[in-house]
Amino acid sequence: MEGRRLQEEEQEQEQREVLLIHSQVRRIKREDEETRRHLLKLQLLETRPAAGQEASPPASRSLSPLRRAGSAIPVGDWA
Repeated sequence: MEGRRLQEEEQEQEQREVLLIHSQVRRIKREDEETRRHLLKLQLLETRPAAGQEASPPASRSLSPLRRAGSAIPVGDWA
């Protein structure tokens, strides 16, 4: 009981105290929160695909002779 009473008295004392916060501290905290929200928003935009947009089609395959041959084409007289 004694411990609980001490805790209640401490809580009442804390409620009576007026916490003075410097204006610059408030400004810094506010800017920090705004920055955190902005970064979170950017992270969400990076991880989520845009709604209503279809995925880009796969790139078309090249029809060049090198691609069709499947290997290098000899150039010059090597024999």
